[in-house]
Amino acid sequence: MILMKNVSFKYEGSENYSLKDINLTLEKGECLLVTGPSGGGKSTLTKLINGLIPAYFEGELKGEIYIDGINISDIPMYELSGKVASVFQNPKTQFFNIDAEDEMAFALENQGVDERIITERLERAADELGIKKLMTKNIFEMSGGEKQIIAFAGAYVSDAEVIVLDEPSANLDREHMEIIRDIMKKLMNQNKMIIIAEHRLAYLRNVATRACYMKNGQILENFTAEEFYGMSENKRCEMGLRELSAVTANNNFETEGKEKTDISVKNMKLKYEAFNGKELNLSFNYGEVIGIVGHNGLGKSTFIRTLCGIIREKKGEICISGRRVSCKKRKKKCGMVMQDVNYQLFSDSVALECKLGNGQVSDKEIYDILEELSLLDKKDVHPMSLSGGEKQRLAIATMLAGGKKIMMLDEPTSGLDYENMMRISRLLKKVAEKGTLCLVVTHDTEFIREACSRIITI
Repeated sequence: MILMKNVSFKYEGSENYSLKDINLTLEKGECLLVTGPSGGGKSTLTKLINGLIPAYFEGELKGEIYIDGINISDIPMYELSGKVASVFQNPKTQFFNIDAEDEMAFALENQGVDERIITERLERAADELGIKKLMTKNIFEMSGGEKQIIAFAGAYVSDAEVIVLDEPSANLDREHMEIIRDIMKKLMNQNKMIIIAEHRLAYLRNVATRACYMKNGQILENFTAEEFYGMSENKRCEMGLRELSAVTANNNFETEGKEKTDISVKNMKLKYEAFNGKELNLSFNYGEVIGIVGHNGLGKSTFIRTLCGIIREKKGEICISGRRVSCKKRKKKCGMVMQDVNYQLFSDSVALECKLGNGQVSDKEIYDILEELSLLDKKDVHPMSLSGGEKQRLAIATMLAGGKKIMMLDEPTSGLDYENMMRISRLLKKVAEKGTLCLVVTHDTEFIREACSRIITI
């Protein structure tokens, strides 16, 4: 049903091809897992299938792409959107409404679907995805994981024949990953086709029917599901892939701070009724890498934004070295990597971005950080032209260049492959050894195991 013949694509203004000579087929009822290192062309491949290339992203396209035997270039975008539903790497880029129910109904309303059918589909999706409480919630008040679920729900209710998913698990807890996995199985039983670009692989065991490995814009290897999930540990590591089986974080982590307390949170309540309005009493010490874990939507992002002074606490106090510290002073002491790093990239080049928060940092220090994060070859590139994973690493680079003693990271491994996840892990442990406190909000158990000295479970 989907056929790609000798497809190559180069973005406008780029000297290099993002995709090179891609040949691919996909049949009804199949789930194709597309994986490989960051920047290998996975997202570009998904944009070709859903028509965003060349309709939205211009460039030089060679080869042919067919859906149902029709060349995709001959299908008007409004017709193609009825055949192919998408979930983007950053779900906010596909939202048009301010509440979940209207957003999920948006595509159906544009296709002229009967109101009664829309209502039935929404009710079924809310029940099967377990999102009834989200249906009337303002999208701007949702966590990153909740937005991801709503984007998936919109694709689910569309009844499209092809579902294209780009890193759908990036900000999800294990419970919601399992819900998405079960829904994908149902879609395949309905003869739908699924193309999923992913780094987190374990939850797709027994879902993916095939897998292809992409690197430098090429499909280097094709696998059956049995071949892919049966590969040796040595080969998995050589290919730079995440774990193929579910990872359990170390259960022996400490749950309380040491006797000495460098930073303390006392009787603190957060805005937006985060943590169900409960008071928080916590302690942290310099030199720790602490994972903050818990279900989507509890308020983990609100918590670290409050700690670093972006949001004012509703009640309580935050003390550093025994003294209460105001929001204004906390902003100067803390570095932050947001869940959506597009909010914090401002300069005209990667190198200048690293210098923006600290005018005293030397070029050598910046280049050393960029090299550690495999970004040195991008130092003169505009930040907004980077891939999602590269932007994530750049935001971490800018925080490291800032030289703050307290660093907070919100889902720092979202969209990162195995190699770059390990880079971030090594870097955080290195800065912690020099006396920095790192607080990390994450659902990535593989990363927790590698990087964290203890966890706080909400």
